Amino acid sequence: MSEDTLRERWLEELSKTIPELPAKNFGKKYGSGRDGDHTPDLNQALEILAEVYESDKDAVW
Repeated sequence: MSEDTLRERWLEELSKTIPELPAKNFGKKYGSGRDGDHTPDLNQALEILAEVYESDKDAVW
């Protein structure tokens, strides 16, 4: 399924809750994660998740 198709489906569902959506294009403000463009926030989140996981490897997540 293409990104455009997903966007259209999402907007259809969203319009059921928010009937008057802004006409502005939502765009990709911080790059495209699908293309490997990530903000530093992702690295921080991954480090924290790894720390939690490493703290108890026998835990059932």
